Amino acid sequence: MPTIEIISVGARTVPNLPKFRGFAYIAEPGVLSHRGLFQDVLDKETGIIVHLANKEFEGDEEGGWFAGYLMDWDDTDSDYVQVRFQPHRFSDVLSLLKKMINASPHNEIIFLTDYQFGPDERTISEETLSISNFSKLHQQGELAYNTLYRIKDYI
Repeated sequence: MPTIEIISVGARTVPNLPKFRGFAYIAEPGVLSHRGLFQDVLDKETGIIVHLANKEFEGDEEGGWFAGYLMDWDDTDSDYVQVRFQPHRFSDVLSLLKKMINASPHNEIIFLTDYQFGPDERTISEETLSISNFSKLHQQGELAYNTLYRIKDYI
């Protein structure tokens, strides 16, 4: 199952975040991933990390956290490559991204996925995206698993 994490780069305190209808989350200081795929990159950052999970995990911060029920799966091979949130959950994800950008003194976040059945190698996107570009890539099916994206915006 996929792990999805968002880092508010340089944030010093956990922002006041609402409960979202579409997913559960844990927000904590530091940038320690639940998985290790990008930890060497995160070790060079400071900030606050949010781990997304299926709504059923809300209040259970000790269990295995994964976000498989947030995703829109179908029976094609692209499932193992493309990050596609269910439409009714994606609006909550965008809201969280905006709140995390607002919490960053650099107006920057990192969005990353780690999926054991995804691509064999990790990718670090060379392009810094805006939230609008991120949303467009999502709608076009061009966000990839096992990829780290930097998003910078002025809200």
